[in-house]
Amino acid sequence: MKENLSFFVTPEHTSYFEAGEIPVPKEDEVVVKTMVTGICGSDIHFYLEGKVGAFALTKPYIPGHESSGIIHAVGAKVTRFRVGQRVIVEPGIPCRVCRNCVEGRYNLCESYVFMSGPTADGTFRRYFPIRADMLHCMPDEMSFEKGALVEPLAVAVHILKRAGSVVGKTIAIFGIGPIGLLVGMTAKALGCGKVICIDINPDRLQVARACCADVVINSIEETPWENAADVVFETAGSPVTVAQAFRTAAPGGTIVQVGWLKKDTAEIDTSLLLAKELNYVASYNYANDFPAAIELLNSGRVNAERIVSHRFAFENTDEAIAYTANNPKDVLKTLVTYDMGEENGGDV
Repeated sequence: MKENLSFFVTPEHTSYFEAGEIPVPKEDEVVVKTMVTGICGSDIHFYLEGKVGAFALTKPYIPGHESSGIIHAVGAKVTRFRVGQRVIVEPGIPCRVCRNCVEGRYNLCESYVFMSGPTADGTFRRYFPIRADMLHCMPDEMSFEKGALVEPLAVAVHILKRAGSVVGKTIAIFGIGPIGLLVGMTAKALGCGKVICIDINPDRLQVARACCADVVINSIEETPWENAADVVFETAGSPVTVAQAFRTAAPGGTIVQVGWLKKDTAEIDTSLLLAKELNYVASYNYANDFPAAIELLNSGRVNAERIVSHRFAFENTDEAIAYTANNPKDVLKTLVTYDMGEENGGDV
């Protein structure tokens, strides 16, 4: 009996379910039974456009990478994990031996493989294999829903790390989606002075005010302030907000580019970059950031569950992704749950 139901997205923007065999782990792998998976913006890009930046689909693939689950099987050389253990998935798989890996920046690995992309299938399937060193133990008191939120929170932790210290500083966030909100909440947890949230969606600004924002700006109604923030985070992925970020950054400030632009390019006013002596840096995925994300979430210092707006059953993954893609004004974070009552007493 083929028990491993998987959800595929194609380069032609269609999708389908297909059942296969439960994988057998290689000697350094485990097989995880998926319990909760979040829908990421990259999943939406692949679903709608077949690409994210330079990464384009060439064949059907399985999306999903924000996941928690239960160990189903372990490979012969795996000693750290046991069957039945609750785990959190770190889906960016590095080689561990190239220069960037050795220097600790394994998100820039020369052979980096990211689950849920053109080169590797993701976690919208009941069972999936993964190298054992890319799993993190989930605290006993942490729910599977919280476990699935660790991955996007690790993105926010890395973004803050790229910004340098934010203690006592004023920050501005362009784009109040899930990552923007998590950046604001994480910055507050790390001791920043003031959070300014900027978006065109009044509902998201209302959520931001409840979660982390000291000031909210609807940029349709009000021009974002000039020289207002020591650190600016561009998470919207819009040429308009990229340009605005350089005006909003204070002299000597830092801009962290997070959002992926649909057409990859934006105009930058280099006179502002030079005259203000700004630092313009990028943030890509994460490296060594999951432990901090787990602690922030498990301790309650960051209440990431506030970004969850919708939930769907795994069998309705197509509907979940379509609804998330087609209702960006209403949806923050969608979670897909798998057989929750079977191993967790219904507690997600």
